[in-house]
Amino acid sequence: LVVNGVEATNLHKRLILTSLLVFGGKSGFIIGGFVTTTILVSMWTNAVKTAAIVLPIAMEAIQHIQDNRLFHVFELRTRFLHKPLGIGTPIFFTVKKGLLIGICYSAVLGSMGSVVGCGGNLFVKAFMEQMYNYRTLTMSHWALSHMPLTALCAFLLWIVLSVCYSSDVVSSDHISKRAFEDVIYKRFAQLGAMTYTEVATLILLFIMALAIIATHYYAEYSETLGADNPLSENACVCITVIVMYALPHVGTEEAKSNRRCRVHNVEQAVKKISWAFVITMGAGICVAKLIVGYNLQKFFMHLLPHNLISSTFWLQVLVACVALVLAEINNSLNNIIIFAPIIAHMSDAVKVHPMYLVMPFTFCSYFGFVLASATPVCEYVADYGDLQEDEFLLPGIAMKIGCTLIVILAYNTWCWDNFSLRMPLAPLMKNGTASTFL
Repeated sequence: LVVNGVEATNLHKRLILTSLLVFGGKSGFIIGGFVTTTILVSMWTNAVKTAAIVLPIAMEAIQHIQDNRLFHVFELRTRFLHKPLGIGTPIFFTVKKGLLIGICYSAVLGSMGSVVGCGGNLFVKAFMEQMYNYRTLTMSHWALSHMPLTALCAFLLWIVLSVCYSSDVVSSDHISKRAFEDVIYKRFAQLGAMTYTEVATLILLFIMALAIIATHYYAEYSETLGADNPLSENACVCITVIVMYALPHVGTEEAKSNRRCRVHNVEQAVKKISWAFVITMGAGICVAKLIVGYNLQKFFMHLLPHNLISSTFWLQVLVACVALVLAEINNSLNNIIIFAPIIAHMSDAVKVHPMYLVMPFTFCSYFGFVLASATPVCEYVADYGDLQEDEFLLPGIAMKIGCTLIVILAYNTWCWDNFSLRMPLAPLMKNGTASTFL
C-alpha cells in the first residue's frame, strides 16, 4: 500500500531521475550509474516496475549520445579484444546490450537489500516468526545485514559488464555529463513542478524511515532494561498508510476537491495487492505447521546424504546449488514457499539454525540469470530490447557463480554474527512455546 501510494503521485519517477543525476553520466560510467539507481529503487518496489521506468530513460540517453556524437570513442573490452571503435560502428550496440542486461540483473539484486524487496523475503520473515518465534528479521536489521551483500553483488555485476561489454566511454567528462543531463532534465520537465501531495508524501516517507530506525534502537534499549517494547515497525508502516491516503483530505480547498479521486486511488491500491501471493504464503506456513504438528520433521534426516550431515557448510553449498537450478525453471516465490519449509526442517534434523540454510536458498532462488524466461524482469527486458537467449549466457553464468559465493561468504561471516546463528532453534510446540536445541 505504501509503494502504490508513492506510485500514484509519480514521486518514484522523480526519485529515479534524481538518482540518475547523482550516479549516472560522471566519468563515463553510464552502465554503473543505471545499475546503482536500479538497485536502490528495486529495494522498495517491484523489479519489473523498476525496469519499466528505468529502461526508457536509459535507451533515450544512449540514443541521444549516439545521435549527437557526443562520445567520440567507445572501448570494447572483452577477454580477448581491446580495440577502440567509433561510435558509428555496429559495435556501438554492444553498449546497449550491456545496459539492458545490467538493468535486468540489478533489478533482481536490489530485492535482496530490503525485506519488502520481494515476496520471498516477506515469506521467510513470516515463516521464521510463525514457526520459530524468531523476531530478529526487522526491516532495519535486514537492511543493515544485507546491504553489504547487495553492494558486493552490484560491484561484481559492474566487473562482469566491464569484461563482457563496453562500460567505459572515452570522452570529456564535461561533454558526457552535459549529454546525460539533457535527457534527465527533459524528463523532469515532463513531470512538471512538485505538487503538494508529492512533497507531503516525501516528508511522510522520511518520517517513517526515522520512526523505523528509532524502533530498532528502542528495542535494543528495552532489552537492556528487561522491559517490553510497545513499539514495532508494523505500527509505523500502518500509521504511514493511514496518513498517506488521508493527505488530500487535509489542507487546501484544492486538496479537498480531490477527495473522491483519492478514495478511488485507495480502492485501486487494494486491488493491486497480490492476493494470490497472500493465500499461497499462508498455505506454505500451514503446511509447515502440519509437518511440526505430526512430528514429520524427523523423516527429513533420511533425505540428506549421510556424509553431508556432519558438515553444515557443504550442506549449505548443496542447498544453494539446488536453488540455482530451480531459479532457471520455476518462479522464485513458488520455489521458496515449497522448499523453504523443507530446508528449515532439514536444519532442525542436523541441529543448525534454520536461517543458515533458508536464506542462501532464498537469495539463490532469485539468481535466474542464464535464461531470458527465468524471471519476469529478464523476460520483460529481453522482449523490450530484442535480446537473444545466448546473450544472457556468459554474464548469467558469471553472476550466478559470483553472487552465490558472496551469499555463502556473508552467511559464514557478518550475517552469522548479526542474526546470532550460533544457537540452533527448534520449531514452536503445539502450545505455541519455543525451544532451543541443547
